[in-house]
This record gives sequence, structure tokens and C-alpha cells, in this order.
Amino acid sequence: MNGGRFEEFRKLRGFPGGPDKLRRAERDPCREVGRTVLTAAQVVQIEADRSERRKLIPEMSSERVDELLRCIRPFVRSQRGVLHNFNVEGHDPVGQSFTWYRYARLGDAVDMSTLEVLQEIRTYHTTGYATLFKPSIQEVLAQIPTELLERVVGFEIDMNHKTIEHVELPGLSGHKATTILYRKPIVEKGGECA
Repeated sequence: MNGGRFEEFRKLRGFPGGPDKLRRAERDPCREVGRTVLTAAQVVQIEADRSERRKLIPEMSSERVDELLRCIRPFVRSQRGVLHNFNVEGHDPVGQSFTWYRYARLGDAVDMSTLEVLQEIRTYHTTGYATLFKPSIQEVLAQIPTELLERVVGFEIDMNHKTIEHVELPGLSGHKATTILYRKPIVEKGGECA
């Protein structure tokens, strides 16, 4: 081995990402993320992807989620097909899927005579893996159209596998699902959300 190649080998051995990343890091301005080195172009692309994702799934603060949960309830279906309130006590509405624990967190059965379908909407949900459908309460609440918020009293994600699709969009590798919004048939005074 000649001296130059040996020096390069020594340099690469301790560099995460191997020779290609080292050469790019030496050529381009970069930023370190953990132990991964990103070039300026990669950082710009990541920011653009985040911007695109925000268009599909708007950001919503935890305080706003808690405020909306006082008026809008997540519903889940039992194995028998009965609609139930989802018990949100002790559940993280931002970071946890509410469909994973639906049978363990079933609340009271919903009296369907007091509800009617307001509208079905398409909602987008992030995922860590293509086959792992993990909708959070926050993702659903953030995608309810503003003009419907005052009338919605609950929502349910249609868990029929024919209505849940994997999508690869700019800024989002996730799922698209049908979400059913419910309202009371007669508008009652008080307790409305804005």
C-alpha cells in the first residue's frame, strides 16, 4: 500500500458512512445529524419534504389537541362492530396510534340514535414502516376542515383494509385513510368547539 492510500484508509475507517460520504463532506458544506453527515443539498431537501408534509398533515399544538378533545371524541369499533368512545385517559394523542389499543381502551358504547354522519374525509398519516398503519388523534384533528370543527362531535377511522392505502408523496411516506366525521342531528346549545 502506498502512503497516500494508507492515510485515506485510516481516515475512512473511523468515518461513519464510508468513503463516499467522506469525500462529499470534504467537498460540500454540511451538517452533522447524529453520526450521519448531510450535505447542504440534503438538508434543503429534508426541509422541503417537511414543508410538503405540513401541507398534508398540518401541525397542531398539544394544547389545541386537548382543547378539541373536550368536544370531539375519537370512536373505535369493537370486534362485534359496535361503535365505542375511545378512552383517551393516559393515552398520548400526539405520538401514539389510537387504533392499536382500541380493544383495550373501549369506553361506553355510542348511542347511534344521537349521531349522524356529517362527512367522510381522506386523512393522511405518517408511518415508520409501510405496513404499519398508526394514525394518531392529533393527525386526524389537524385534518378536520375548519368549517366543520364546530359541528363535529366525533370521528372514526374506517378500518376496512380496502380504504387504507400506502402512499409515497413528497415529504410523506405513510397512509391515506377514510375518516368518518359525526355530528349531533339537532344542534344543542353550548359546548361547541371553534
